[in-house]
Amino acid sequence: MAPVSNCVKCSNMGVLNCDGNCIVFESSGCVSSPNTYCSGCQNHSNFISESNGVCSEISNCKIAITNGKCASCNDGYYFTPNQTCVGLSSNQTENCDLINNDNGKCIRCANKHYLSDGTCLNCPNNCMSCINATVCIECEGGFSVSSNGTCMTSTTQMENCKKMINRLFICAICDEKYFRNDKGQCENCIDNCDECNQKNTCLQCKENTFLVTEGNQCIPYEDHTNCETKTQNGCSQCSTGYYVKNQLCVSCNSTKSNCDKCNSVGVCTSCSPNYILISSECISKSNVSQCTKVDNSKCATCKFWYAPSSDGTSCAKKAVWWVIFIGKIDIPDVVVNINAIVFESNEDNKEISVNEESRELICVGNSGNNTIKVQFSTKENCYKYTIRTSPNIATIPKGKAIEFEVFLKPLCSCQIDDIIVLISSNLKKGVVSNMHINIKAKTQLSTRLGPDELEEDKKLGEGSFGIVYKGTFRSNTVAIKKMKQFTDDQKSLEEFEKEVDMLDKFRCDYIVHFYGAGFMTNKICLVTEFALYGSLQDLMKHKQSSEVDMQTRLKMMLDSANGIMYLHINGILHRDIKPDNFLVFSLNKKDKVNAKLTDFGSARNVNLLTTNMTFTKGVGTPKYMAPEILNREKYKKEADVYSFAVTMFECFKWGEIYPKKDFQFAWSIADFVSAGKRVQRDKNIPEPYFEIIKQCWTQKKRDRVPIESVVEMLNSEMIK
Repeated sequence: MAPVSNCVKCSNMGVLNCDGNCIVFESSGCVSSPNTYCSGCQNHSNFISESNGVCSEISNCKIAITNGKCASCNDGYYFTPNQTCVGLSSNQTENCDLINNDNGKCIRCANKHYLSDGTCLNCPNNCMSCINATVCIECEGGFSVSSNGTCMTSTTQMENCKKMINRLFICAICDEKYFRNDKGQCENCIDNCDECNQKNTCLQCKENTFLVTEGNQCIPYEDHTNCETKTQNGCSQCSTGYYVKNQLCVSCNSTKSNCDKCNSVGVCTSCSPNYILISSECISKSNVSQCTKVDNSKCATCKFWYAPSSDGTSCAKKAVWWVIFIGKIDIPDVVVNINAIVFESNEDNKEISVNEESRELICVGNSGNNTIKVQFSTKENCYKYTIRTSPNIATIPKGKAIEFEVFLKPLCSCQIDDIIVLISSNLKKGVVSNMHINIKAKTQLSTRLGPDELEEDKKLGEGSFGIVYKGTFRSNTVAIKKMKQFTDDQKSLEEFEKEVDMLDKFRCDYIVHFYGAGFMTNKICLVTEFALYGSLQDLMKHKQSSEVDMQTRLKMMLDSANGIMYLHINGILHRDIKPDNFLVFSLNKKDKVNAKLTDFGSARNVNLLTTNMTFTKGVGTPKYMAPEILNREKYKKEADVYSFAVTMFECFKWGEIYPKKDFQFAWSIADFVSAGKRVQRDKNIPEPYFEIIKQCWTQKKRDRVPIESVVEMLNSEMIK
């Protein structure tokens, strides 16, 4: 098309430029337009030139804007300050993954390089990613980042670290007794701590130490003085004269001066010699008017014309009794003020305490003309009580009298209606006379039971350490376990008393109710509630699997787990969990309680709860024992959880876990378990139940779930 000057409109094949000439459309670079003028460029790298009105190109430009300026350069080019595109040099592109085209600088380097003022420099040796020439943040395979940022071979193990994080010199799992700090290094737990997760705190102390409430100290048992029963929760029973305060034993004297004994909260119950207990305070005898003698923290004797008050806290004025003596008895020349000694307490029901002395007075006078000698004679070998007098024997001149103190100590809960004998000897005539004086008392109910209150019915079973009878106690059907082997030395009796005291403290629906114990030397026994169906072991022996549905078995195991949980919460290990020691009370799963935990070691050792158990090949059965017991290692609550897992397996299967045909000897079971092996799921055991069992019998005790979790899982299965 020939150029035409001053053209107003071009044909469809032309575009009008600034000179008024029509330019061939194809060479103009413009997009088609109905108004003859160039309204836009076909190529983004071109712009409409002000000099000719058609599209012109900017060198190396990817996107052009008006006035001949470039908005974005082509790859391999960058902007200069005057907005032209200049090619990148090899120095700028080397080892760079991403360049800023606005300034030609690198913004992301390739592996093994770091960015410094827009250029990529080499990282330290064996480093994949770094922040400068000396500090690496990720190493090549086979190397790990050390604490100073260098790369070390992965064979270099961090101190006290069990498992490290790959390619980083950071510990993932520390050794026992260490924790991982915020730098990924392992630090020591506090002294005597077996497990911790941060500095200056402990989660679990080592054996024979206990954790203080704040969790920042593990105190060894040997440092815990004046404590009789030491547990991992602190002291549960202090020596006489001390009480438990903040897990430690504190002297009763520290809260109340001159206090020798106190109760569990530090309230004084007995004072030092010559001090009287008045409203829990120990008052000196010298501060109690007219008192001349103190006995058992009470004023026992007052000055003439005074007598001790009924509670022994003061002296009250009293007429001289022999001046107005009116009691005449059958013995010639002897008079008394009472014919029966009735022992009563200050309580409303007048019942006296068991295993503690109660005191009453009786006055004996001489109405004859000659001096007499008097004393009281009591029964020998009386199993219900002991009785003594003070003085033991007395000489009374004519016209005079003496006051005897009579001390009665009931040895069990009972009613006492008996006699003692007053013996009088006329020293001049040589005549000896006797008379009976009644003694009466009713004791408080206690766990010390009188043998005449127990009625034996029939023998239920027998073990090497005891015989169990069905019987009756105060109209209740009970189980009476008589001890076969029991020494009558003082230490054995004291241990038995501690066992009884512990059983008496249990208050749980899932623990067999404890009525009390018999303490007579040849009649030592424990009395508990009677279970209609006997033990779980008995039930499995006498009933077929079809007679006890799986839901009922699950309910029995849930009840049993609740019983174990009660003990563990209170810091007590059972140590003999097995089907024999779960008693079955009902087979109706709708009842509140179907099974209860029993036998807390007393059948094997009266103090088994504080005795370590070990296993010897050929002695006993190891099938319920945890691996740590079989390996003679220290063990804790996790051992009970393992034993319960075996019990659950047998209950759900309704049979032996280790059949005789596969395990002919006891030690073959021990070898099997110690090697980390476990039996496979029995076809009768539902899969979800077996999953619970597997979490309870792991080889490592730290991996076993606590009994609280077992209760939750069993409860979840119950409500499905």
